[in-house]
Amino acid sequence: MDPELNEELLKLYAQSITSEALNDVAKFLENHSAQDRALIKERLLQKVLEEEQQVENKRKMVEALEKQNEELKKVADENVERLQALQNLRERHNELQINSLQENSSVQMSQKQVDDLCRMKHEIAALSETVCDQDEPTGL
Repeated sequence: MDPELNEELLKLYAQSITSEALNDVAKFLENHSAQDRALIKERLLQKVLEEEQQVENKRKMVEALEKQNEELKKVADENVERLQALQNLRERHNELQINSLQENSSVQMSQKQVDDLCRMKHEIAALSETVCDQDEPTGL
């Protein structure tokens, strides 16, 4: 809603209330004695003041609510930005986790190859000893 339009509507409403009250006062003054008229006039003016105060209070409440609404919009925008940043962090975390798993798999494969090479080295050494032992003449 347009704040300027709201302000104008509130002013028109207040003027309307004041105008109606003054018309009512004029009618009462025509129909009552001077003492009654003074009393009625005082009551009506008091009522007009109360209604004007209510209009002013509502205007202030509208202003406060508009300000609160703007603050909430800012907070919502900040939360959207934070959510986007969090989603970006999650995506990056997932990428790093996948890379880590791939690296761990590669390291495990390399370790298995190293273990296989060590095992083959020991087997070759054992075979070499066996062959060397067979090639040595027996001391007969």
